[in-house]
Amino acid sequence: MKHCLAVLLLAAGAVNAAELLTEQDFESVAPYLPGWGAGYKQTYKPATAWKIPFLIALDESDAHSGAKAVKIAYVAEAASGEKIFHSPGIAFPEASAGEARRVRIRFYYRLTGIPAGALYFSPMEINGQTKGKRILSKIPLNPTEEWSPVEYVGKLNAGAGQVQLIWANTSDKVPGALWIDDVSVELL
Repeated sequence: MKHCLAVLLLAAGAVNAAELLTEQDFESVAPYLPGWGAGYKQTYKPATAWKIPFLIALDESDAHSGAKAVKIAYVAEAASGEKIFHSPGIAFPEASAGEARRVRIRFYYRLTGIPAGALYFSPMEINGQTKGKRILSKIPLNPTEEWSPVEYVGKLNAGAGQVQLIWANTSDKVPGALWIDDVSVELL
C-alpha cells in the first residue's frame, strides 16, 4: 500500500524534487579554503589564517570519501571561549510570496579529544533583505573515531536569502580535532 501511495504522489506531481544548492567534498577546493572562515573572541579571519587557538587545513590522511577533508585542530592551552568554523553563505533562489520552504543539510564528521556536548553544529539563516541572522538549530556532535553522518532538515523564514553552516567548539580541552567532509545543502 505504501508503495502505491508513493507512486500516486509522484505521478500527481505532489512530491517536489530537492534542489541541490551546494555540495562540497573538498577535492577541488584551493588549499586556503576560499570563502570559509573562522572566529575566536570577536575576531574573524579566513579559515586557514589561524595558527592559535586552532589550525584549519585540508587533510589528506583519512577523508570520508575521496582524498581530502577539512581538519580543525584545536591546539592552544586554556583557549576559553567559543571557537567557530563556518562555510561561505549559500544562496537560495528567490521564493514566491508566502512560499513555505525547507532546507536539508548533510555532512560527515569525526571528532576526537573534545568532550561530549562541547562541540555543536548550527545552521544559520540570513535574511536576503535585512541581513538579519537566525540560528535554525544547535546540534551537539559527540566524539567519534569513525566518520558519522549528520542530517538536518528545517523550515526557512520567508525572507531567507542564504544559509551559513557553523561548527562551534566551547571546550578549552586540547589537543582535539574535528574533521568535516561531504557537505551538501538542498532546498526542499
